[in-house]
Order: sequence, then structure tokens, then C-alpha cells
Amino acid sequence: MEKENLYNELHTKLWNGIVTFKFEKSNGTTRVARGTLNLEKCGISYKTAGEKKWTPKHLQAYYDLDADGWRCFRKDSVISIDKVEEC
Repeated sequence: MEKENLYNELHTKLWNGIVTFKFEKSNGTTRVARGTLNLEKCGISYKTAGEKKWTPKHLQAYYDLDADGWRCFRKDSVISIDKVEEC
């Protein structure tokens, strides 16, 4: 699947639930992440999550459920979407 299409699919799924996905980190290693963009639907308090910072256009921020905080990845670095869970 083309990188842009894969990113667009991931972005939609992050808004609809919890997604386990892989992306290539800037150092070349692969990162497995489990995150969401829909804190309210997933029952995560905004107070707990903290405020999402401004993110440059080439990056995508997401709430990492395992790290319990905001993280980001390059939009063109998505490798796969592995699992989608309901909140």
C-alpha cells in the first residue's frame, strides 16, 4: 500500500479507536506503538493526558497508551497497521 494511503488509513483509525501500528524511527529502528487520537471515546482524561503540543506538519502526534503520554512519528514512516481495538 502506498505510504500516503497507509498514513491516511492509520489517521482515520486512530480517531476511531485504539490502533497497534509500526513505524520507522528516525534512527532506522522499527517501533511498535499502541495509541489513539480519541481520548474522550477511549476514556482517557485530558487532565491525565496533558496538553497536546503543536506538531510540525510532517509529523503526526498520537496518545501512546503504553507510554501514557503524547508521542509523534513522521507521516511517511508508517510501516503497517497491525490491530484495531474498540475503546
